[in-house]
Amino acid sequence: MQRIEHLLSPILVIPHAAAAIAVGFLIAPSGMFARLISPWLTGWEMAPDGMFPHDPYGISIILGLTLKELPFLLLMALGALAQPELGKKLRQQYTVALNLGYYPITAFFKAVLPLLYPFLRLPILAVLAYSSASVEIPLILGPNTPPTLAVSIIQWFNDVDLTLRIKASAGALLQLVLTAGLVGFWLGGEKAIKAMFSVSSINGKRHYADAIWQKITAILTVGVIGFMILSLAGLVLWAFAGFWRFPVMLPEQFVLLHFQSAFTQMSTPLVNTLSIGAVSTAFAVFLTLLCLEAEQLSAKPLSHFTSFIIYLPLLVPSIAFLFGLVWLQQLANHQSEFF
Repeated sequence: MQRIEHLLSPILVIPHAAAAIAVGFLIAPSGMFARLISPWLTGWEMAPDGMFPHDPYGISIILGLTLKELPFLLLMALGALAQPELGKKLRQQYTVALNLGYYPITAFFKAVLPLLYPFLRLPILAVLAYSSASVEIPLILGPNTPPTLAVSIIQWFNDVDLTLRIKASAGALLQLVLTAGLVGFWLGGEKAIKAMFSVSSINGKRHYADAIWQKITAILTVGVIGFMILSLAGLVLWAFAGFWRFPVMLPEQFVLLHFQSAFTQMSTPLVNTLSIGAVSTAFAVFLTLLCLEAEQLSAKPLSHFTSFIIYLPLLVPSIAFLFGLVWLQQLANHQSEFF
């Protein structure tokens, strides 16, 4: 389990924008995937016309978000399994199910998942809320005419026409309602699925084509891991690539020119990014320690209302949350000027 955590942790810290660029380099018409199968399989001597990325159906966005959020959910599941009491109980139930003749996948879904899922509900809802209002990945991989709602809100807010900020505010409120609806739909789906499979979970059936599902799971696992490796490899190669014609698999020369131009032109954004990340992380750690210390001093856990306030930003779309902060900042500036 620790070995899996060590493998997933580096993927988890990759920024969403970098992950989107990596996926774009892989699925582009002249990307790594096209180079792997050209020209020996496709006969392509020049990059073909393709719909990826920026496809009108959002497949590129779905692919990028899935590959970025999958390690996070896996780490949350491993973290839940690492709890001594829960992990021991789940292992015992899984072993008992196997001893009773249940096949591995059926044993997992009937004996392990019902107890494990409540610990994954909040991370899943956080991923759902973020994905529904993501900006970075749709901005890089998504369609442009029209873009997603979150990207449109950013464009309206940054437009030189200040009247569009009213439209952006309405869009942010609509995004909040949309995300709340998705969360409610997911929670309703949980109850529906629980009601549908309540009988099948105790019907005594030992397997549901487990051999086929094991093969499908193995193929999907290898495919996802291979996709991640190729995406990261392509990102590194493009960062150092000089002249690189299609369909050659590797660049004909490696240069540092890209880094030199980036450091000269982006020194200020780089410093801003590092400082903002360090300060915000320090504040978050400080507030977390305060919450834990409050629990220790009061000798009781935080109330449900306090926990709700703490976890609420996970479920509120960032685009709507930040609009409120900007409005408060402008209101504070206006009042300071008045006084």
